[in-house]
Amino acid sequence: MSEHPAASAAETIVRFFRFLDEQDYEALAGLLSEDAVWVRLNRPLNGPKEVLAALSQRDPARATCHILTNFTVDPAPEGYRVSALMLGAHGARDDSGIAGFDGLAAIRRMDATLVPEPGGLKISRLRDTLMFRRADH
Repeated sequence: MSEHPAASAAETIVRFFRFLDEQDYEALAGLLSEDAVWVRLNRPLNGPKEVLAALSQRDPARATCHILTNFTVDPAPEGYRVSALMLGAHGARDDSGIAGFDGLAAIRRMDATLVPEPGGLKISRLRDTLMFRRADH
């Protein structure tokens, strides 16, 4: 992790989505505070255990790719607020492990709050807002 707190905040968000794409849900949950709320698919998930339970329901053949850009990191009373644009793609993996790809599924704005905890920054709030979706969906 970076020595600069604002860079660490952005890096934590990047790691979160990388762990999601790699299906490393234990590592993803380790980035969450105990009282974290992740609003996923318009449904709040409360705490690492609920997040793990929800992610365990995902089809292991489903591949995702979250690309984050246009970060802003601002100090907040509780720690840091991070915003970014997130481009998402998904598909089903074939027998070789490579996913089919029809282009971007959506562009979303991601907003998060990170709090300092022993061992580093943890995500306490995370949500995204749909900005663009494919015209054929």
